[in-house]
Amino acid sequence: MASGSGVWIRSFISRATAPCTVLQICWAASRGSRNPRFSAASGAIALAFFGLFGFIFLITQYFQVVRGYDPLGAGLATLPFAIVTGAMSPVAIALMKRIGTKIIVTAGLLLMSSGFVVAATTAVPADYWGKIIIAMVLMAAGLALTSSPATEAIMGALPRDKAGAGSAVNDTTRELGGTLGVAIVGSAMSSVYASHIGSALARLGAPAAATAAARQSVVAGLGAAAQLPPDLRPAAAAATRLAFMDGLHAGSFVAAGATAAAALAALLFLPARARQAAAAAVTAGAGAQVATDAAARDAGGAADARDTADARGGRTRGTPRTRGEGGADGAPRPASEPCPSRSWEDHSPSDVGNLPTIMFAGGRGRGA
Repeated sequence: MASGSGVWIRSFISRATAPCTVLQICWAASRGSRNPRFSAASGAIALAFFGLFGFIFLITQYFQVVRGYDPLGAGLATLPFAIVTGAMSPVAIALMKRIGTKIIVTAGLLLMSSGFVVAATTAVPADYWGKIIIAMVLMAAGLALTSSPATEAIMGALPRDKAGAGSAVNDTTRELGGTLGVAIVGSAMSSVYASHIGSALARLGAPAAATAAARQSVVAGLGAAAQLPPDLRPAAAAATRLAFMDGLHAGSFVAAGATAAAALAALLFLPARARQAAAAAVTAGAGAQVATDAAARDAGGAADARDTADARGGRTRGTPRTRGEGGADGAPRPASEPCPSRSWEDHSPSDVGNLPTIMFAGGRGRGA
């Protein structure tokens, strides 16, 4: 069992650290190119999904627990997110091309922040087509204005050979931001809810066991309220819903603060447009370096070919070719052919490999 647990933990850590490796690679690429578009756009997307996922975690509970919708009804009530985001995404790209990435992403994050503020002022009996739909439309429009231009900035900040890593980082920032949003915004809501429901039930005179159970979640709170004496049930249920709305307001303010901070960071650090001149200069420099390397390789190959030919002709590198070293057509004489015009002393050290032939030719030359 311990061995199996160790294998599972190691495999889990390996899978969990893979996105971190991709982030490190692409962060290094961003720093190497000295282009803040990558890091600023990644942070904008992460914080946008931080607020979005955190709020969706709260609003689905609001629709089902506070307003009494079934799961299908709650899902249909959140459709404005998808509709508005899909309609605004092409508009966001068109505006980005005319105005620039900085202004569009900053405006989108500010729209999301304003939507969270509207949600933070919503009361329990609020009309769906009032503040609730206004808040969701503002959030969805802000998400569209943020996500598409920021994604373009991430992919445009990296060279083409790192496009796959850039796409992976783009997905990872969304998942990381959404996960942290559910955890942090949900924690803010839970802490406020637990505090308020505890004090409210204590004022009603509810038993300590019912109060402790109600502090776990809003669903547990409604269940505990249903177990109280009949005269306390309506007041306990209303207190539970009110405590949940207090928690939803707190979580919405957390999301609003995160997206407002992201808007400020985008305004300060995200460039309006890609630095095309710098990118062209880098590309031209890379092309010149490639051409230089190719020329050096060609020159080295030609030198190696000449050295090989000289070794076969019996000359050392740097020694000029003399008359009689080649054949009638000027080609180097094969190493196995004797050279009667040269004596033993005339041969170079590169002829050591042909020692028997040289000795025979040298002796014949002396005898002559």
